[in-house]
Amino acid sequence: YQRRVRGSSTMFIISNRSVVLLFFLATLSSAKILLGSCSPSDAIAQALHAFQGRPDDVQMTYTNWVDSFTTQWFESLRKGWADHQTAPIVTWQPIIGWDPNNSPLDVTRKIANGQYDKYINDWISAFNSFLAGDDGIWYTADDRKAYLRLAHEMNGNWYPWSPAHPNSNSTTADYVAMWQHVKKMFVNGGLTSERLPFIFCPNYQDNGQYKMEEFWPGNEYVDWVCTDGYNWGTTASWSHWVTAENAFADMLGRLKKLSSKPLCIGEYGSVSEGGDKSQWIIDAFNYFKSQGSQIISYFNIDMIPQDWGVFGGKFGDTSFTYNGTTYRTFQGYKTAVQNLNK
Repeated sequence: YQRRVRGSSTMFIISNRSVVLLFFLATLSSAKILLGSCSPSDAIAQALHAFQGRPDDVQMTYTNWVDSFTTQWFESLRKGWADHQTAPIVTWQPIIGWDPNNSPLDVTRKIANGQYDKYINDWISAFNSFLAGDDGIWYTADDRKAYLRLAHEMNGNWYPWSPAHPNSNSTTADYVAMWQHVKKMFVNGGLTSERLPFIFCPNYQDNGQYKMEEFWPGNEYVDWVCTDGYNWGTTASWSHWVTAENAFADMLGRLKKLSSKPLCIGEYGSVSEGGDKSQWIIDAFNYFKSQGSQIISYFNIDMIPQDWGVFGGKFGDTSFTYNGTTYRTFQGYKTAVQNLNK
């Protein structure tokens, strides 16, 4: 499994904070399905928005734990918000530094023991500043929205925070302790669930000896449940064409047994080889809607030979020209987007 690169709601200004919170939760529960994606560049993201006829509601983003990068990272989030009014889902990957091969393989234990508390506190401060808007005051018109997807796909064997990693020196208990420690720090720093929801996001299948359930930190520490999954088609010797329901049904059922928290599809995608990709996308949207998903986010990046992209990648069943550049794209994605909230 190798495929990595490296809500909006109205808020009334009233004095009773408890009423503000109740209003926020009520609008969240009745909100439209939020559309998201992850594209390889801002130019492609903007062209994708033009193609689909609307901006995304959320943008999937990724970053490692790098001390020197915090300021630059939050500047990029501010620019993204200013350009698109799109809420970032920050996939916070506890890879210490840029090279995963040099990251500690007991990183979850180190985080739980407080070794990275200063770095975490720097992020808490930066998130408070970002979310409160330019005026720095909560619950005013310029507040921003974001989500934090911490240490995702922990039930796989490809990340240094995963106990199933071939050289791991950590356990599922370390992961749970890490998650609870980080969540408590954020809450104590003012970033409660309504201000910065935490997303628990396993892979769509367990790769290795550990089950997703062994990583569950407890309902009080999780605000959204999520999963990532893909149709690999016939691009690998071990793969075959599968529908989104074939791929996701087991994990979605298991997550629903754990929690009734809102459901996010954090990453999904299909290749072209082995079937009709446009129809697969339409069917996937319909399936995710039928399962009550409140966020559906597409992984729009080719990882050749896996052509996950639906816009601006190597393949497509149609084309679209934006600002003088012609992109290959899949019509099924536009069709699915236009029917998302119907």
